[in-house]
Amino acid sequence: MNQGILSKIIAFFELLPEENIALFRVDFGCFFDDMNILQKKKYLNEILKVLSPDKTLYWIALEELADCFCEEKNYKKSISLFTSMIEQNEQGSVFQLLGYYGRAWSYYEMEEYDKTLENYTAIIEYGSWINEKHKFDDIYDSVIPFHIFPMEVYEKRALLFRYEIPFKENITKENEFELKAIAEYSKAIDIAKKMPKNARHLAGYYFHRSVLYKEIKEFDKTIEDCSAIIALGKEAGDLLEYAIEEQKMLCLKKGDKGNEF
Repeated sequence: MNQGILSKIIAFFELLPEENIALFRVDFGCFFDDMNILQKKKYLNEILKVLSPDKTLYWIALEELADCFCEEKNYKKSISLFTSMIEQNEQGSVFQLLGYYGRAWSYYEMEEYDKTLENYTAIIEYGSWINEKHKFDDIYDSVIPFHIFPMEVYEKRALLFRYEIPFKENITKENEFELKAIAEYSKAIDIAKKMPKNARHLAGYYFHRSVLYKEIKEFDKTIEDCSAIIALGKEAGDLLEYAIEEQKMLCLKKGDKGNEF
């Protein structure tokens, strides 16, 4: 390992503003783009040897190393490293939340969906302050990585209930998991509605919920969600056309049946 190069890497990143963690993480990850995973792990281990946990770069490097083990499908090791991030960082801090997110993804890849949900729940519980202190349109320029925003985590939980857990569990109630997914999308919608310049993601949450309502034959609620997308106008993007056509079709169907489905 070229210690001169290693020292320059550390010195460069330590010059970056401590508070701008998002920029810090993106720039650091780009450094390894041309390396294979073994080279990347060697550099990261060397960096971790010379840094202490009170340095931001230490936790950025540890997260990158954990991601390497995920890529190698060594989930036992990635979970161990992400757990270190959780246990050794302040409750609700960005790196603790990133630890929960990484550990959730590792459990997801192992098809341990209950543990995946537990870790997503922890992000929502400990990261609720994110929605209060950071505007949605500033996410990519702020200290908060987008994927640990609670409304995004609600969507991930919804996807688990919709596509993964039903195939692992015994379904005891009609539409049990569809209703759980709908509840998660509803929570995401409630948060997103309060945040500015958020039409594209809000439309997405309405879209997915409308599809679920249609699957369980709650057509009036499907129409309501389509109306919500239409109300967002052009900011809803491609989903605007979907909502107009879907609403038109369902309203015609309702009219043909005497105002009832």
